[in-house]
Amino acid sequence: KAAYGSPEGEWFSFATGSDTPPSPITSGTDPNSAVYGQDVYTGPADVQQAGGVSAWGTMGQNGNVWEWTESTAYSYSGGIVLPSGPQRELRGGAWFYDDSHLVSTYLVNNTPNWEGDSDGFRIAMVPEPSSLSLLVAGGAVLMARRRKS
Repeated sequence: KAAYGSPEGEWFSFATGSDTPPSPITSGTDPNSAVYGQDVYTGPADVQQAGGVSAWGTMGQNGNVWEWTESTAYSYSGGIVLPSGPQRELRGGAWFYDDSHLVSTYLVNNTPNWEGDSDGFRIAMVPEPSSLSLLVAGGAVLMARRRKS
């Protein structure tokens, strides 16, 4: 959702909040841009220069490096689960792929112990309420109770 969705409930083909392919760049934050279509030896861009932002304000979810997702997938061959067992999805493409790998419907399955220089993962932090905001909220509750008495 953070990559291909919007706060209004829309869904897009690309993580830049658009249904048209982003412009390829080597580095930067231009709107509707992504780090892709580069020479394999170029390497990924700095995480803060990894293309335009999504509708949610996240950056670099198209191109730059593949991102591991939480979704579980299985490797199938003729309807039989292969011995490799559970796998995870990688989405978003990398700096040396073309725009067909950036589309929301394109994914790669791999085992969770796979490592590669074009793979990464996103760490999200949800800020906890600060002590000050908790004190203010507590004070407001006390004042409301006091007025009722």
